[in-house]
Amino acid sequence: MRFLSITLKNVRSFRSKTIEFRDGLNIVCGPNESGKSTILESILYAVAGEIEDVSSLRRWKSEDTSIHLRYKTDTGETYTVSRTISPEMKCRLENFIILEDPETILSTLRNHFGSIQKTVLESSAIVRHNQMEILRKMDSREIVKEQMRAALTGSETSTDEVITMLQVRIDEYQESLRDMDFKIENFKANLIPYAGVDEAYESLTSKIRVYEKDVKTRQREREMHTKKLLYNSTVKDVEEIQKRLEEIEDIESYREALPLEKIKKIEELENKRRRLEDGMESLISLIKEREEELVQIRKESDEKGFFSWFTSLFGKSKEKKDREKRAFTIEEVLKGYRRDFYELERKIEDMRIEKNDYINQIPDYKGKGVEYCCKVDGEYQKRIEELLKGLTKEELVQSLLRKREDADRLRGSIFTEYPHLLDMDDSDVTNERGNLEEMISMLKQEKEDSEAKFESVEIRKHEKERIQRELRALEAQNLDIKTRNEVDQVVLDTINEIYSELKDLFIPQLEEKAGQIMQRITKGKYMRILIGREDLGIRVELPDQLIDMKLLSQGTKDQLYFSLRIGLSELLSGGRNLPLLFDESFYTSDENRLKETFEVLEEIALNTQVILFTHNEDFLKYGNPIVLSEQMTLSDSVGLSTK
Repeated sequence: MRFLSITLKNVRSFRSKTIEFRDGLNIVCGPNESGKSTILESILYAVAGEIEDVSSLRRWKSEDTSIHLRYKTDTGETYTVSRTISPEMKCRLENFIILEDPETILSTLRNHFGSIQKTVLESSAIVRHNQMEILRKMDSREIVKEQMRAALTGSETSTDEVITMLQVRIDEYQESLRDMDFKIENFKANLIPYAGVDEAYESLTSKIRVYEKDVKTRQREREMHTKKLLYNSTVKDVEEIQKRLEEIEDIESYREALPLEKIKKIEELENKRRRLEDGMESLISLIKEREEELVQIRKESDEKGFFSWFTSLFGKSKEKKDREKRAFTIEEVLKGYRRDFYELERKIEDMRIEKNDYINQIPDYKGKGVEYCCKVDGEYQKRIEELLKGLTKEELVQSLLRKREDADRLRGSIFTEYPHLLDMDDSDVTNERGNLEEMISMLKQEKEDSEAKFESVEIRKHEKERIQRELRALEAQNLDIKTRNEVDQVVLDTINEIYSELKDLFIPQLEEKAGQIMQRITKGKYMRILIGREDLGIRVELPDQLIDMKLLSQGTKDQLYFSLRIGLSELLSGGRNLPLLFDESFYTSDENRLKETFEVLEEIALNTQVILFTHNEDFLKYGNPIVLSEQMTLSDSVGLSTK
């Protein structure tokens, strides 16, 4: 497998840049800040899809950021994996068809690269800053452990370190558990004095609730007894007001029955009669006077009878004429007087009849005058005012209605809860209410006594609960530590078991792969590589002897390391020949070592694509040069250059 090209669009300092890679050894050279690390990180992100902060790849103020990596598989097929960072995150894989389903893309990339886990790729296909110089200082066991760490854990922590860390943690857990057990026993001992507190608390709580309920019940009963007394009092008020109203109505009917007008009429008729009788007496006097005057006139005429008769023969004298005329006038007056007298007599009789008629209508008041009736009416009015007690009759009626409503409401309330009270006398109700008040007072006192005890018990209960909470927290912590300890122990046992099994499985495969590569690089000088199962020591085999790694030259050691690294890469990728990427790996190497290293790299590059990132322009002569500049930010700024 080899990488063909990578295109960066708005990735950090690159606005639009395509870099092409060739077979063999590729040297990507440029000063600091020219984008070497960006290209390496972009290759790794394109394959693995993992990065700590993907937004760090975006060019400032850019809205369209993407990475496109073209590669050729071991079977000769060409693919392009494209990862868009903005405006939205998405991935696409294409050759003659386009794949956009994430699961399908992931499965296809695994088929092409084997493992696409970022940490595994970094541990197998990438050699980081000055790593060659560090490895040159390591002995064979450390080199093998380093390779096994990448193979077994895919992380930066070796298996031995993990085992040591787990054992230390288990020892700490054991110490914590012993301390926890001691504390738990102390807390349990502290709980002993509080035995029975919960029962006492529940008992007092129950008692207080019962007392409260009984007090409320008795208070309700007392309230009903009070209502019964109030009901009886209200009923009496209703009866009293009713009697007052009835008496008022009776008095009003009596007042209406007083014949004051008729008595006034009788007195009026009597007064008229008397006046008429007085008039009759005057008429009688006048009649007598006129009759006497008429008698006198006639007497005078009789005394002068013969002379009068004799003179009448010769005509009437003037004196006679005057007497006759006066007598006639008196007679006419008497007639008038008599007519008036008879008229008065008739009127008096009519008045007498009318008066007797009125008297017959009021026989009980015969002989009673107006003054008497007014006195009786005044007494009636005074009694009515006494009965009203400062109210009007309408106000007294409204008071009666309200009292009746109050009585009905009280009766309904009593009948609903305590109907038997309605049949009790006030004296019995009063006695029972007194008994209830004594009972309420006693219950309240008992409740107060229980509450006083409850305060003390409650304090002790809270203290017990506090101890129990702390105990539960300790027990939970203890259980958590036990669980962690058990889990770590299982993990430790499992790692030890798997580590042993994987060493037996991994080391022979690594020996075979690395040996084949070592034989190829050295053109058959070294036949194979042997790794000790116990001490992990490395030896290489010549046709006639085994040589320990310590006795090898530095160039041969580099060849051995590259063989192990390429072998590991092929193991992790499932036999695929992935490119090797070197990131400033030979920063401090001297010229002689660099020459030896590049001789090895050239031999490796015959079968494996190698891409070396460096700031050292002297490296350009060793392979296909790809030159970057610090100003390389414009589209198509620098392309592929050759020697």
